[in-house]
Amino acid sequence: MFLPKISALSHSLYAGKSSLRGGFFELSTFCSLSKVQFSPRSRTHLPVFLKGASSHSKISTNPLSVRAFSATPLAQMSSKVVEHTVLFKIREGTEPEKVDAMMSGLRGLTSLDSVIYLTTGRISKIESPSFTFTHVLHSRYHDKDGLAQYAGDPKHVAVLKELILPISEDILALDWVADVEGPLFPTWDAFRLSILKPREGLSDEERGEVQNILGYCKKFFPSIKQLSFGENFTPARAKGFSWGVLSFFNGLKELKELDENEEYLKLQKEKVRAQMEDYVVIDYELVSQADSP
Repeated sequence: MFLPKISALSHSLYAGKSSLRGGFFELSTFCSLSKVQFSPRSRTHLPVFLKGASSHSKISTNPLSVRAFSATPLAQMSSKVVEHTVLFKIREGTEPEKVDAMMSGLRGLTSLDSVIYLTTGRISKIESPSFTFTHVLHSRYHDKDGLAQYAGDPKHVAVLKELILPISEDILALDWVADVEGPLFPTWDAFRLSILKPREGLSDEERGEVQNILGYCKKFFPSIKQLSFGENFTPARAKGFSWGVLSFFNGLKELKELDENEEYLKLQKEKVRAQMEDYVVIDYELVSQADSP
């Protein structure tokens, strides 16, 4: 990370730890967030269906949800995770049955041993000056080898060649390594995925400032239940994008409320997007996802 002049923030974004001299006041001054309040409550919990589950079983949620979990006990799981995110643009006019088949094929990949967690479905909302995607996939792995095993598995290759590529007009993929606080199988009902391309010529100081803001957003906005941030390590599939951010929320309602927060909007506009050449931001609801396209 490039933090040559930000002495108040001794921080490793990938380690998930920070040393804050001056606490909230100094960091809030750094991010121009003096009015932000912290919530005293935490709602992180494990769903009932995970309790008592075999450590070797794969568990799916109710039929309206398209997320699936590897039920490895939380205490045995490392906080380090590899994030795999893919955005798809399905060709207009594609038969719904073919989209259903693609979704079913992707969900079936939860049976692969290296997959910790996988969810896929229709995007709820997208904001981008350059791209229009319709569907998203997010999955997690313990390490890069796990992701490589997933990518090279014959079952995944078959889904890609037979079900995805024939109906996809465009695909963007971003992978990064992060340390996350809390469960590696998310227990919340919505997430926001931000895929960012920093502008050329960004100084080390400017990069460091943006990276710190992205890594610390959860500290200022308690509606963000889990945050993952990192730098892409598979550039061939990323269309020039290099940073990924995943923010989990209790639901789309909390996402909407965050978007109405003036301090958050100011931070995103003046400190983050002003330094970006391009971006794709999508919202996705993990529950109430019908099997239709």
